[in-house]
Amino acid sequence: MNEKANVSKELNAKHRKILDGLLKLPENRECADCKAKGPRWASVNLGIFICMQCSGIHRSLGVHISKVRSATLDTWLPEQVAVIQSMGNEKSNSYWEAELPPNYDRVGIENFIRAKYEEKRWIPRGGNTKSPSRVSEEKASFHRPLPSSSGHRYTNNINRVPDVRNIAHPPNASNDIAAPKHTVIQHKKQNSEPAVPKYEPPKQEASTTPQRKVDYATDLFNLLCTDDSRENDSKTSNDEKSCANLQCMSFLLIIR
Repeated sequence: MNEKANVSKELNAKHRKILDGLLKLPENRECADCKAKGPRWASVNLGIFICMQCSGIHRSLGVHISKVRSATLDTWLPEQVAVIQSMGNEKSNSYWEAELPPNYDRVGIENFIRAKYEEKRWIPRGGNTKSPSRVSEEKASFHRPLPSSSGHRYTNNINRVPDVRNIAHPPNASNDIAAPKHTVIQHKKQNSEPAVPKYEPPKQEASTTPQRKVDYATDLFNLLCTDDSRENDSKTSNDEKSCANLQCMSFLLIIR
């Protein structure tokens, strides 16, 4: 998606006014590279104003080194305006030309620009100074608007302060102390309710009395013997008693 299309006319007009004001500053009245008067172009990531001739050389370096925009014709994004506001020719050259000899001959301007930005021939050797390109990336990330899925247009957010999210504070000590009391009260309320006994059906106890095993043959034998004893009381003969016993035994064997 083209971000430039989201820049409103009002914001674009404000950007033009800011850029015009920057071009009128003494440090930006000359090209950052060849010192020509009245630059109208800029490298948005290096944060410098350059002339038209040098802008063509900057384009040949590639966008990974220099991103060229017209200060009067192109549409600028809020983060790009913020970068060039924070830099300018003097501040940028304090890094890229830190080791440049005085009165250096800049006749071969293309070779000079390539040595300056590609080879980094005159940057500080101490390594303590930050590259303007790195500074511009930090500024761009700081001033970049939050992504929006609804497609809202950019508004005036050049000096936007980053959102401060709410930080969760730890709970007060009073809340920590009151919590157990509340728990105890609820526990007491629960204990105060009468407990309803749960009905359980009576369990049927298993009968422990062993059932007598029925032996029909033995009962019949005892019955016959009882009859025989009664016959003895009636003074039955011994033969009849023996016969009855034999009959009883025979019957018992047949049953078994």
